[in-house]
Amino acid sequence: MKRLFAILLLLPIAALTMAQETDDDFLIKITGHVRDEFSGSKIEDASISVPGTNIGTVTNGDGYFSLKLKTKPDFIQVTSIGYKTKNVDINNKLEDLKINLTPSTMVLKELVVYSGEGRNLVRAALEKRHENNVQDTELLTSFYRETIQKGNRFIDISEAILQTYKRPYDYGIDYDRVKVVHGRRLISQRTKDTISVKVMGGPTLPITLDAVKNDVVLFDPTDWEADAYRYDLDDESAVINDRAQLVINFTPAVEQPWALYYGKIYLDRQTLAITRLEFSLDMRNRAKAIKHMLYKKPGGLRFRPRELSTIVDYKNGRINYMKNTFRFSCDWKKRLFARNYTCVSEMVITDVEEDYKGPKIINKERFGERDTFNDAVQDFSDPDFWGDYNIIEPTESLERAVGRLKKTK
Repeated sequence: MKRLFAILLLLPIAALTMAQETDDDFLIKITGHVRDEFSGSKIEDASISVPGTNIGTVTNGDGYFSLKLKTKPDFIQVTSIGYKTKNVDINNKLEDLKINLTPSTMVLKELVVYSGEGRNLVRAALEKRHENNVQDTELLTSFYRETIQKGNRFIDISEAILQTYKRPYDYGIDYDRVKVVHGRRLISQRTKDTISVKVMGGPTLPITLDAVKNDVVLFDPTDWEADAYRYDLDDESAVINDRAQLVINFTPAVEQPWALYYGKIYLDRQTLAITRLEFSLDMRNRAKAIKHMLYKKPGGLRFRPRELSTIVDYKNGRINYMKNTFRFSCDWKKRLFARNYTCVSEMVITDVEEDYKGPKIINKERFGERDTFNDAVQDFSDPDFWGDYNIIEPTESLERAVGRLKKTK
């Protein structure tokens, strides 16, 4: 199985800064919080979009969002898995909207129920990709964030605006390209933080982890022919964008030379379009997990994998949101205590140029799978750094972490 992403561990940490110009010419900004109507709990990763456009973002861990637009829309649309879609009128109030989503229930008699085992449903979904997924070349604009924590303390925060040149879904990912348009990075300078943790190819994850387009992630022909996974139709259904979903649970069924995954596949009941993927690396064989997760480390450093999990959401036939979480421990030989690290990569598509006829991303501009995100960086002191770009707003905890890291520079 092809290595899709990996951790690179280095000894020194070096801070880089680069000045960049911003364009702050957006006209309006819509902000708000999204919560569960009954429990009042914050809803993370809820999708915020403007109907009739390809502009959107998601809520952060605090349920907060901001959306920057050139013109005022009549309403915005808010969706989240397990909740009814809500259209929110935009009248005089634009900021600090209080949006409550109602948990969704479906009446089974109104649904088309598919029979057959989970494997046949997944096979049928893969065969229907041509009609369910985008078949034009597109240019996607997205916001990407990478955070690295040592214990509970952030030691690296990187963010970027990406452009992704994406060929039709029938073409695979060989000709897809990504480039960093605008970015910044802030890292700890504390002498105790002597290990630099980097996610190789981080900004390319929206390409490599697009499992509907990139078969080697979950639907590798070798695994498929070997019946490497067991697929079981879940007794419970789910609701995404007011549409009932079939939920397929998959688990490793045979031994392969590489680590496999377990997780869930969400299929639209009516169309069998793949709408959401949740998968985690099987950690039972530590050697296989290390081979999958670790690219390089200093001599004498011991690496212990703990978690590698991914969420990929699809909307309108294309990848819309991706979140990838690494958890691992490191310690030096002859030392008593290990240090725990967490690396999170998160991406949301904020705009789409459909049926794109413009120039491709040339190799000189292309961000490669073996590159690490330590270029295109700038100090976090500029509050207008993102200009009119839409982003995933930082959580309160992340904002505090930025303040602490700036003090250590």
